[in-house]
Amino acid sequence: MTRRNRPNADRRAKAAGARRATVLNLLARLDRGELTRDERTLLRDAITADHAALDTARQAQREHGTAMRRQARQLDAAHDAIREAEQLAADYAEQLRAYRAVEEQRQAEHRQTLARLLSIRSYSNVRALADSTPQHTGRNAEDCRACRGTNPPYPFICPGESGTRTARIRAFLDEQTAHLTTTPPEPQP
Repeated sequence: MTRRNRPNADRRAKAAGARRATVLNLLARLDRGELTRDERTLLRDAITADHAALDTARQAQREHGTAMRRQARQLDAAHDAIREAEQLAADYAEQLRAYRAVEEQRQAEHRQTLARLLSIRSYSNVRALADSTPQHTGRNAEDCRACRGTNPPYPFICPGESGTRTARIRAFLDEQTAHLTTTPPEPQP
């Protein structure tokens, strides 16, 4: 009870106490058969006032119970929403773990492929260095080692044939490893 309502409650309590004392006095006189007409009216009014006060108290109690039930339903709904949010967070965390595992596997496969290609490239470079004479690739003259320092005619294609098997393998590996060593793979959802 707030401080502001306390005087009203005290006044109501004093009035109820006075009515109770009056009713008890009048009932005692009724038992003895000494009740006048004015006293009967006073008794009826006191009982009616008590009934009205009881009805008001019952109504307030019902309203309070209704409010408590409404708040309990709201609290249950809030708990349900919290549980749902926690479940969603757990689901998203599990999806993220799975995504990271798949992405780590992709990265490992990428590293293995790159290592294999680089080892093949280094092996082919060792064999090509054993030849020590540059081979024509038969592709773009700017990329051909044998054409460096020369100025081939337009369309700048290497005049040599498609080259030996080693030259073709080296050109292929150069193309494959050029983008692998410069750009890491993008994560996929």
